[in-house]
Amino acid sequence: MMAFFAFSAHAGAPGEFKDVNDAKKWFANAYPTYEYRLERVKNDTSIQVHAFYGPRGSGVVRVDGWYFDCIDGAGCSLIAMMNLGDAKKMKSPPVIERKNTNLIIKSQSGNSIYLKIQ
Repeated sequence: MMAFFAFSAHAGAPGEFKDVNDAKKWFANAYPTYEYRLERVKNDTSIQVHAFYGPRGSGVVRVDGWYFDCIDGAGCSLIAMMNLGDAKKMKSPPVIERKNTNLIIKSQSGNSIYLKIQ
């Protein structure tokens, strides 16, 4: 399981869900047009990250990225979240890769999150 280094920017956002379907229900309420993707980690396909992308704002719409580590029967834990920038400028989802003992999430806007893998 990955180390937990995250915070909640969305009011009332839980850091854990009982399973992916429970997370999808919450995101459907918080972000009516969210996107869910099961991301395989570049350089280590044995690691999967459950990613939720939700738009927020009016006028200039920004996208929030939420990343969860889910284990069957043990639930899903939030491992990271980040502002991915202007939705119109996003051409593809962030790249998630493993580098030594770190999991790195890189967005096109230049934001990156480094997570220590345990």
